[in-house]
Amino acid sequence: SAKNNLYKKSKATVDYYVDTNKPYTLDSVLTNIESKVLDSIYKNSEQESFLKTGNQFKFSYFLDEQNRLTHLFRNSGIYRFTKNAINFEADSTNAEYKSDVTIIINDSIGGVPFKIQKIKEVNIYTDYSYNSKDDPIKDSLIYNGYNFKAFKNLKYNPKLLLNSVFIEPNDLYNDENRELTRKHIRGLSNFRSVEINYTELPDDNLVASIRLTPLKKYS
Repeated sequence: SAKNNLYKKSKATVDYYVDTNKPYTLDSVLTNIESKVLDSIYKNSEQESFLKTGNQFKFSYFLDEQNRLTHLFRNSGIYRFTKNAINFEADSTNAEYKSDVTIIINDSIGGVPFKIQKIKEVNIYTDYSYNSKDDPIKDSLIYNGYNFKAFKNLKYNPKLLLNSVFIEPNDLYNDENRELTRKHIRGLSNFRSVEINYTELPDDNLVASIRLTPLKKYS
């Protein structure tokens, strides 16, 4: 009907007025870090924390701090560390809109304590492919402490290839060196894929394996 059509064409606006309370700020920022190794690494970078007394209580700051600490530990030799090991407790029961915060960091994952781990060996496979991954190595070379291996023939100059490798034997595990290596090898435009994996040894040292799959024109 005409009445219904008129109703359908009608428009209304609603204005909401929200009266917010005073925002909470961080008061005391405490830590509960059971691992002496992690605690020592944390204290050396404590001044860079996103959680500081007087800062506004924002959820984003806690995410930033969790990411910062994960990046810190995984670039300080703690290969097993994950962000799930970090938790926060906040106590906002006191007056004056202030909240105490405790940073809680576990000392292990799956019952295995966090440790600083070194890279004992670096193996570089220059002609890796899924179909040949179980074949025997036919050519190998040790150059500057790196193990170069090939399923057929070594066709790359080890010295030049190492210009793009930032993972070093006897160095601490480091996420950034892993990503730098992947990025620079891809930049050579010789390889279709770059796969970098680590294997833990019984003595907690690591073996880094860099598996390079050549492009067809270089294979």
